[in-house]
Amino acid sequence: MRPSDSLKNYIDNQKFMIGWKRPIIGIHMRLGLDKNREAQRFPPKYYFAEAMRIKKLFGVGTVFVCSDDRKAAQEAREMMGAEFEVLPAIDGKSAPSPMFPVLTDITLLGEADHLVFTFSSNFGQAALFLSAAKKHMRPSFISMDDVFEGFRYYGFQIKLVHDSNSGLNDIEVRDCSIEGVCESMEDAMKNGNRRVLGLATTPAIQNSVQKEEL
Repeated sequence: MRPSDSLKNYIDNQKFMIGWKRPIIGIHMRLGLDKNREAQRFPPKYYFAEAMRIKKLFGVGTVFVCSDDRKAAQEAREMMGAEFEVLPAIDGKSAPSPMFPVLTDITLLGEADHLVFTFSSNFGQAALFLSAAKKHMRPSFISMDDVFEGFRYYGFQIKLVHDSNSGLNDIEVRDCSIEGVCESMEDAMKNGNRRVLGLATTPAIQNSVQKEEL
């Protein structure tokens, strides 16, 4: 995504206003009414628990929180304030265009060093792919769809796998039916509901995946 000059200036201004800095964890939470069954909803405390896991692994103490519920950042401060510096998404009421705040949130999530989100959200997918494009490698992320496998009534299941023959790593993605049943990976492949995202990974991720596959 290459923003226009006006959008870039808006994004830079928002980053200055919230005190943007890295390393940082980007959290995107879908909490509003789901009219189109587009993404799964999980209580904020579970997103924050995953952020804590990332902090323990990588020592990151700053989070950027955006959501369709603008009270999410305040809730994050109340629940995570002792552990994290919480940077909120800016209310976009005064934005030149109603899309500017949306594109700003996606851009900042794409710049974050780690992501906690739902892959079943179109917004979350856009942030993940933008992050991969910016970093030229697979981002460090946690998808809540995968964490809550038992709640996977629709959306996607994703899995990081290692191909020992080629030496490459891939993300396998399979669609899950609205009725609440996910096809087996083999059936999903036959029915065309499985796809592989071919992105590069760091050696650390490669090693961890190889160990899990053994």
